[in-house]
Parts: sequence; structure tokens; C-alpha cells
Amino acid sequence: MTANIEDNHVLVENHLVEDGYYFNNELMIKVTINYPSFISNEFKSFVKFLNNLYYSKLVLHSKYEIYRLYRIAVSDYEHAISNNFPFRSFEYYIDYHITYNDNCTLSIYYDTYVYTGGAHGATVRRSDTWDLKEARLTSLSDYIVDKENYREFVINEVLSVIDSSIENDELIYFSDYRDLVGQTFNKDSFYLFDSQKETNADMINNLQGGKGGIVIYFQQYDIGPYSSGIQSFLIPFDNPNVIGPSC
Repeated sequence: MTANIEDNHVLVENHLVEDGYYFNNELMIKVTINYPSFISNEFKSFVKFLNNLYYSKLVLHSKYEIYRLYRIAVSDYEHAISNNFPFRSFEYYIDYHITYNDNCTLSIYYDTYVYTGGAHGATVRRSDTWDLKEARLTSLSDYIVDKENYREFVINEVLSVIDSSIENDELIYFSDYRDLVGQTFNKDSFYLFDSQKETNADMINNLQGGKGGIVIYFQQYDIGPYSSGIQSFLIPFDNPNVIGPSC
């Protein structure tokens, strides 16, 4: 991932950690972690903080979880061997996407995928959006005009998109999705999306209209079955109740 260094955004560099943990010469868990670092002349001190933060979040904090999974994998392996069952190696995988990097704003989401030998693995998404100029983590309400009623506005926008997609038979949701959207809505589960960036080209088809805006997402099983994945909903910047990022 690369970008030119300018005053209103940062250069992004990718780093890769790959490892394997073994027991009796058998692979117990395969580990792959992609994590970013940032370079900026304009925001030098803050990107140093961000570099330490994401190394800590995505690499150092993963070590405890990897060790926990390793112990479970060893136990499963011993049980499988003693009962003449096949053993499937575990997997721990982290990847991230920079979804907005302009107007003194950096938005990133990162997915953690864990496979523990079942029919399929599970993915959890987390995200952060930073105001580089003010050196702070922003909140969803920062980008909504009617801040007092931002939650109701966002939920209604999401429901409108779902209703439309159901009419077109595009995706599958649980029958009580209208209740579940409100129950599982998380104010921290958002990121900004820049449809003009080449690094976002592969994401555009998954977002309504291919416009830039605020993306609200729901975790697996929140509002639909596993096959529906992590559901994402775009509220465009040109919505009159949305405030776009600026320096």
C-alpha cells in the first residue's frame, strides 16, 4: 500500500508476520498478521503514536490469543490421535484495509479470522477513524449533522438499504432483521469510505452505489446467517445529514 506524502494524508506501509506453532512436529496453528505503519511530515508525532498503537493491537496483543488457541489445538490434536480422528490445523489471520486517507482523516478497519477445525472459521471486524490534525479518534456522531438523533438516523438508513435489497433478492437476512439492526447496532462499528482510491476498487461493488461515505457494518450472525458475511451499509457523503471529513 503506497501513497504520496502530502499535507492532508499519510504514507502507508504494510508489514507481514508469518509463523507456525508445532507440537510433535505437527502444525497446530498457522499465524498470518498484516499490520500497517504510517509516515508523515505534517503529522509526524501522531503517526508515531499510531505506529505503536497498531503494532501493539495487531501483533503484541495477538500473542496471548495465539497461545490460548495453541493450547486448545494441542488438546484437540491429542484427542484426535488417541481416537484415530483426523486433525485440522488451526489458523489465525489478521488483515486490514485503509478505506479513507485524505482531508486530514485516516480510516482503517481490520479483520481477525480464526479457524479452529470446524466447518468454517469466524471473522470479527474492528475499525478506527482518526482526525490527524487534531490527533484524536473520531466518533460516528462527528459525521452526522443531527448529532442528538444520529443513532435513529443511521438505523433508519440501514433499514432502508436492507428493505431495498430484500425486494431485489440480493442478500439473506434473519426474519426479525428490523429488531436485530437496532439491538446489534454498535456506534463504533463504522469507517469512512473513499470510492476514488484505487485501493478501494475491490470494495466498491459491495457497497451501495459505489459512492464515498460512512460505512456501517454488522458482525457475522448479527442480522443474517454466516453465508451473508459481515454486512456493510453505505451512507453517502452527499446525504444532507452527513458531514464529510475536512482539514
